[in-house]
Amino acid sequence: MTQSGTDASWHWSDYWRDAKPEVLTTGPAGGRRPFEARTLWLSFFSELAPGSHVLDLATGGGQVAGYACEAARLGERAFEVVGVDYADLPLSKGPFRLVGGVRLEQLPFEAATFDAASSQFGIEYADRRAALAELARVLKPGAPRCS
Repeated sequence: MTQSGTDASWHWSDYWRDAKPEVLTTGPAGGRRPFEARTLWLSFFSELAPGSHVLDLATGGGQVAGYACEAARLGERAFEVVGVDYADLPLSKGPFRLVGGVRLEQLPFEAATFDAASSQFGIEYADRRAALAELARVLKPGAPRCS
């Protein structure tokens, strides 16, 4: 995808195409250090029932979607994991499905489809009120949410 006057997703498409790392940092400016989020995500996903349908919002390179698959494997179960992002992404990456070109305010899924949702980066770039309304629509009643 190239720069377009009408589509701002080209920034993110270029970013993820270049396989940029997904890193959380903590600490003051000049002294920042990486924060290991893997353990937290594995804990969240390990609580899900076998066969859970998981939605990762603003998935980027699919790091958190990968953690969901890892938690399923470690628990000897299977999840269906879908990562969505505004960027133009490949259709799949490993054991999960990626869907690019998706605005978080207009998720392309039926109501009450997912058992759980995650988002590590990116939801702050959406219209949060509309994105959270869409998230509530596609989650099954009582589904856990972690962001």
